[in-house]
Amino acid sequence: DRTDIPRHSIAANRVPAEIHRFLHAVEQVKKDLQDIRQRLHTDAHRDDADIFQAHIMMLEDPVMIERIRSYIATHYVNAEAAVAQVGDEFIDVFSQAENPYLRERSLDLKDLVRQIISVLTGEERLDLSNQDNEVIVVAHNLTPSDTVLMRKTKVLAFVTEVGTRVSHTAILARSLCIPAVVGVGSSI
Repeated sequence: DRTDIPRHSIAANRVPAEIHRFLHAVEQVKKDLQDIRQRLHTDAHRDDADIFQAHIMMLEDPVMIERIRSYIATHYVNAEAAVAQVGDEFIDVFSQAENPYLRERSLDLKDLVRQIISVLTGEERLDLSNQDNEVIVVAHNLTPSDTVLMRKTKVLAFVTEVGTRVSHTAILARSLCIPAVVGVGSSI
């Protein structure tokens, strides 16, 4: 998916440090999600807060965590490369599921992988909370956390290329009263 992910080999003695970097990034993403969840919970959007609890549970999945740790240790690669590789494997499994709900979770997992890699690389996160002008956001995809952090007085609506009416992004948009059109395809 992303070609800008740093990928390089590491020496065997660097494996513990890379695993530590990975686990630290997971903890940072978890903290960010807990902050968003708490913000929703106190803003009387308790049901929406549950979406982020589900994301935290996905992030804590011991099978995925162990698979990434193992990938770093057996392939001698940096944490970003391992997260991207293993994350893609898990995303592929979800995206090929018969059940539409499970297919939709592949987008959530893709978001979590992106967030972990962003923490590892120090990449700045998309922040729609600081808009000065009124805008309509047009994007390939917006994550649930992007949606929650939008400044409602400035983001008038959004349109995304991917997503469905049962995606967490669409559910949050409805709940937060943000007009949204999702899944318009490549017409944007």
